[in-house]
Amino acid sequence: MPPARVRPLGGGRANIDDEAVFDAIGCVLTTGRVWHHLPRCLSASESTVHRRFRIWSDAGLWGRLHLRLRKLHAEAGPVNLSQS
Repeated sequence: MPPARVRPLGGGRANIDDEAVFDAIGCVLTTGRVWHHLPRCLSASESTVHRRFRIWSDAGLWGRLHLRLRKLHAEAGPVNLSQS
């Protein structure tokens, strides 16, 4: 992930944890919700989540994540469904 933005003069709110933002993005992408209908329990505002989504998209994060997951899946080998 790209490094968090640093405010040169300080002030403002502390950055929201990347994991919380990632969870909120996952909520939007898997449920079909729109950005402004994020549940409050995710503790991230829609503007923050959307902005971080754009920053991470521009940095190519989603493509790299997809390739990494495909590699991990290939290394794990086939799933044996006969064992329960």
